[in-house]
Amino acid sequence: MHIDDAILRHLRQSSVKDQTQLQGLLASEGLALTVPTLSRRLRKLGIRKVMGYYRAPEAAPRGSVQSLRRVAPCLLILRTQPGLAQALAVALDQGGLRHLGGSVSGYDTIFLAPTEADHLDALEEEVRRFLGL
Repeated sequence: MHIDDAILRHLRQSSVKDQTQLQGLLASEGLALTVPTLSRRLRKLGIRKVMGYYRAPEAAPRGSVQSLRRVAPCLLILRTQPGLAQALAVALDQGGLRHLGGSVSGYDTIFLAPTEADHLDALEEEVRRFLGL
């Protein structure tokens, strides 16, 4: 099992207040992580503390995303069901995606730009993970 998958599963199934608690849950599965390593993984996954508990980003509702593709050297285009682009763009902007520089949304399309041109691969991976694609 991949460590990131285990972290996400625990955060979706349990109310986790601190990293030590999460560290214990992972250790019970034989996944030993130091707190600094766990902190880096949480940041990478876009996990935030909300009202005192760690929360995994929620996947987009099934069927809301039609496609995600690369265009130009440093731009992703996300196509959504009609009327969902703005709400999904807000979720992405607030989702803690480390490599997302910004987004521009319309009715059913979102343009996503990375923080740096050479971060497009990392941004695409973060977006796919965030959306559950």
